[in-house]
Amino acid sequence: MERQRFRQHSHKPSGRANRPEVIAQRAIIVGMRDAGMTPSEIAMQKGLDVRTVRKWLQRSDEDGDAVEKWTTSGYDGRR
Repeated sequence: MERQRFRQHSHKPSGRANRPEVIAQRAIIVGMRDAGMTPSEIAMQKGLDVRTVRKWLQRSDEDGDAVEKWTTSGYDGRR
């Protein structure tokens, strides 16, 4: 039941977004924010658009620890 609820309410990456290196980069961005950096500072340092950084941070806030959920939920990127 919990897994089904997670699948209904969580952003599920597909394609490029499901690659381990992209998931790792998102986790790094969350860590940078947790260390006190602003989205603008993170975007500048990582070479990303600030809107992308804000989107990833918002999803992290909504979904919790997305990296852990994706790896423990049984979701493997397939539809």
